[in-house]
Amino acid sequence: MNPTPGKRRARWLRLSILTVLAGCAEQAPYRGVRPDPAQVHKIGLKIDPTLAGSRADGAKLKDMAARAARNLGGWGYAVAAGSGDFSHILEAKIDPVAHKSTPPGFSMSMGNSDPRALEFQKAYVLPVDCVIYPVARPQDRASLYMDFVAKDTSLSDPDSVKTYVDHISTVCFNLLEDLKIKRTQAAPAAAQAETPANADTWFPEVRVEVRNKTVTPIAAPVAAPSVPSAPPPMAPVPVVPAVPKPAAAPVPARAVVPSAPVAVPAPAAPVSTSPPVPPTTAPAPSQPQAPAVTTETATDPGNGKKEMIIHNQGSPIILEFGYERK
Repeated sequence: MNPTPGKRRARWLRLSILTVLAGCAEQAPYRGVRPDPAQVHKIGLKIDPTLAGSRADGAKLKDMAARAARNLGGWGYAVAAGSGDFSHILEAKIDPVAHKSTPPGFSMSMGNSDPRALEFQKAYVLPVDCVIYPVARPQDRASLYMDFVAKDTSLSDPDSVKTYVDHISTVCFNLLEDLKIKRTQAAPAAAQAETPANADTWFPEVRVEVRNKTVTPIAAPVAAPSVPSAPPPMAPVPVVPAVPKPAAAPVPARAVVPSAPVAVPAPAAPVSTSPPVPPTTAPAPSQPQAPAVTTETATDPGNGKKEMIIHNQGSPIILEFGYERK
């Protein structure tokens, strides 16, 4: 039985989404020479004058660099635009629009949904490259590039300039974070929230964080020590009052006949009417308890158990890798 056209389209849509996820998981990290984070003190930001194949004027580049530096500075990085005494230079470049595979990440631009077509998952993308290098050794470069879905942009459109600034800030932010560059202040508190705290808080369009999967040890419940139960209280013994015996009647006198002496029994011991004292019962010493058993699921960084967190301006997406994939 052949599937209906609707089922076929749904199948190709699921395949397209899985391919996009796979591309996101295989995104290459930075390339080049990693700088020593302890030697990075102040970073100067520059933007290549050729933006997406068009040459921008100096005033526009200066404004874009200042806005991108302000975005990165809001996350604690010592980045400034213009001239100054910098230890490193951060240089951004926007290449011309290219027609190639869809960029890693999540978007609704999946190209042709037919995997047999030449245009399968092809789209017009905007490549953005960010490079950092020390002023004393410009040849020691580390770079990161990312592709973004291209839009109908123009340098004369204010929205296009804002889009370029967001792209540059996003790529340079991911590069600095991948290189573990130290920050002068903590990240904004809104970074842990699902939505920005206010309109002035800049957020990267895509922020990919890969880290070792952390597992919290689970301790087994500890059994409470056994306490011997006290014996039940004994019922009091009822006290029986003594009944006086009636006086004996007088016996008439008669002749005394000598006979053998009769043994007179000794008087019986008085019966105590107080309740008996229960025997002293000392609690038996409790048995020594075995130590609590702790069950731990340790995470070995060498086992390849990783988790990738894709931060965006909505709810973060967590992908777990290892034998227990999700």
